[in-house]
Amino acid sequence: MQTMQWIVFSLLLTLGPLSAVAQTNRSLDEGMEIMTQKQLGNCAACHELPGIQGTASNLGPSLKGVGAKLTRETLTQWVKDGRVLRPNTLMPPFGNSGGLQKLTDKRALLTDLQIQKVVETLMTWRSDPLQPLSGVASERQPIQTQSGNAFLSPAMLAMQNDPMANPISLWLDKGQALWASADPKASCAQCHGPLEKNKTLANQFPKWSSNLKKLINLEDQIVQCSEKTSKPYKNLEDPDVLALSALLHQQSNNQTILLRPHATHKEEWQKELNAGAELFMQRMGRMNLACTHCHDQNIGKKMQADIISPGHPTGFPIFKMNWQSMGSIDRRIRACYSGVQADIPPAGSRELRQLELFLKMRAEGLSIEGPSLRR
Repeated sequence: MQTMQWIVFSLLLTLGPLSAVAQTNRSLDEGMEIMTQKQLGNCAACHELPGIQGTASNLGPSLKGVGAKLTRETLTQWVKDGRVLRPNTLMPPFGNSGGLQKLTDKRALLTDLQIQKVVETLMTWRSDPLQPLSGVASERQPIQTQSGNAFLSPAMLAMQNDPMANPISLWLDKGQALWASADPKASCAQCHGPLEKNKTLANQFPKWSSNLKKLINLEDQIVQCSEKTSKPYKNLEDPDVLALSALLHQQSNNQTILLRPHATHKEEWQKELNAGAELFMQRMGRMNLACTHCHDQNIGKKMQADIISPGHPTGFPIFKMNWQSMGSIDRRIRACYSGVQADIPPAGSRELRQLELFLKMRAEGLSIEGPSLRR
């Protein structure tokens, strides 16, 4: 009997610490899972994390050794709401949605328990000093007059320059067939003439429509033109719309972006431009970031496999590899709204056209070089 008591006592001593260790390890695993999930922490989008293979981000500081640099209380505050420590921080307030704009869900992104698990994981990262990645600029970059093509990898650039390998060739072939359609009721050439005479169309958009009393871009114009034919297009991402947009942008290659309002609606145009500039500077979504934070202040830095460009819209429409299709600038801007977890404006909305106008004016003097590939 006494022997059995000792066995039970020994098991209690053994299982107690083992249970605590298992609980701690499970908490650390959960913390890492939260940090790497795109819809939760997504820390790897901005920071280098220990133990994560592949291209490391350096938009924010490396988190290697962060547990030896900061106290548990300070780390908790940074994760919960870094604005308390630094009002203009780019760190999203994961535990507080107060003051955030354009939210679809007003709840905090992480619960107090999830934040606690993240901090537990951060506190274990004590071995490596906080240093910028070697060979990568650690200081803010000035605005650069470089297009998105300048930030393509050598492999992507080689694919773009090879008509046999570039998938955009399929859209261009389709666009040419649509332009010169044998059906006179569906042919662009019936109204606009030979394709070669339309080399300065793409660099004029977006522009103010006197009939619609709003800004329209090239895809909007194509959809509107199609309504006069026997084959109207349904939306901006219709493959035929993108094929024609790609074709017209190709015709406008090397044409300088130079937008100017017509004298009769200069005031309306200027209001839309000013609104676009405000949107570019406005923090939004659960990530609490503005366009300017990436495309002005952190050009050249890495967000995982992507290098941040100035965001000049010279290469649209684009064939984006992870879309496996062509897409308009409208779709790409909406993807940015999704990336910062903001309320996404509907396709073709006034807000998107205002941003597009500002981006085009910001790129004034650069040349059209679309359509182009993106990762």
